Amino acid sequence: MGWQKAAVRPAGFHRQVAVPAKYDEVGGFREGFCELALNGKIGFIDKSTKLVIPMKYEEAYNFSDGLASVKLNGKWGFIDAKGIEAIPFQYEGAKYFEEGYAAAKQNGKWGVINKENKTILGFMYDDIVWIKNDANDIRVKTGNKYIHVDRQGNELKK
Repeated sequence: MGWQKAAVRPAGFHRQVAVPAKYDEVGGFREGFCELALNGKIGFIDKSTKLVIPMKYEEAYNFSDGLASVKLNGKWGFIDAKGIEAIPFQYEGAKYFEEGYAAAKQNGKWGVINKENKTILGFMYDDIVWIKNDANDIRVKTGNKYIHVDRQGNELKK
C-alpha cells in the first residue's frame, strides 16, 4: 500500500464514501471491500465504512475472485470475505486471484495455485506476471527473460 486518501470513489460507484481520516493509508474499493492501514497493520472495511476484517495483517492485496491475499506472522495466505482463512498461511509471497488462479511463492520461486490450494504450475519461476485463459497462458519471468507457458510449463510461441 502506497497511497493515502480521505475518501475513495470505487469504480462504478456514483457517490463518495467518506472514510474517517484516522487511518494512515486508505485504498480503493474492490468487491465491496477497501483495505486500510493503521499503525502498521492492515484490515478491510465495507461500503458502510464498518471494519469487517480486523486490522491485524502485515501486508495485503485487495479482494479478487472472492479472496484477498494477506500476510500474517511473516507468511502469506488467503482469506474470504468474512476474514476466514481460505488458504493456509504457508507462502513466502502471494498475489491476487485471476480467473480462479493465483501466483504464490515457495522456496524463493513462484508457481500457480488454485482456490483449493492445489499446485497448478510448479514453483520454479522468478516471477509470475499474469495468468490467463484458465491457466493455459501464464506469463512468467525466468532469468532475465519473460515467456508464456501453459499449465504444464511448456513454452508457448507468441
